[in-house]
Amino acid sequence: MDSFSIAWTAEPGIDLVTDAAAIPARAYVESYYLATITADEKYLYPGFNDAVEPNQPSPSWPPGTSDLHPDLRYSEPHIWIGTVRHHVLSIIRSGGDATVVACAYMYGSAMELSDRGGYSANVGTYADPSGIFPIRIGLRAPASGQAKSTAQQGTSKAPFDDVFGGWKITNFLFDYLAQPAQWPEKDRDRASCIAKAEGAPESRDFKPHQPYPFSDFPTLPATPGWPAKPAN
Repeated sequence: MDSFSIAWTAEPGIDLVTDAAAIPARAYVESYYLATITADEKYLYPGFNDAVEPNQPSPSWPPGTSDLHPDLRYSEPHIWIGTVRHHVLSIIRSGGDATVVACAYMYGSAMELSDRGGYSANVGTYADPSGIFPIRIGLRAPASGQAKSTAQQGTSKAPFDDVFGGWKITNFLFDYLAQPAQWPEKDRDRASCIAKAEGAPESRDFKPHQPYPFSDFPTLPATPGWPAKPAN
């Protein structure tokens, strides 16, 4: 995973380093990527399994509840390179619940094509090869007085300790990693993500399943990153 990273930015007023809901949302999404890519649960961040509600049977349960945990039963490990950038559009709060609305810009990353060389951009399908996906992460706050979180920023790609802070992940909508689903605001979310994409469209015009060189997918610093483990 040396040539792969995950980066985050946010709209003004959203602090990814200190916001009590943003921190577990970051940890959850990053865990999901790493376990899915490697097909190995050992890459889930500390506290993941305790923080995430069980998968619910689909389609009888609401969208976003059937893939809360990555299903690795039939997965094979892959090599990813480059950087998946995320941008948080909003954090919607209602009582003890929060919904983090974000964008995933997958086109900055790619998967190794072991059979024919080169790297295939993670842009989706021929029907929609933009590599831009909206995300919604539902969270439930810990009981009053049980919340615990500290600023999470640093040089490490992953946290060394549990950073979920007592929050529970209750919903996950992200067509690239979880089962494709519909939600009322999906088209609006996607339009916002496209509008926030960096660079000219032609600079991110990758065709699905086609080989591209390693140099097309630079590995950017993991931002804001996580604190490094203190030396003993």
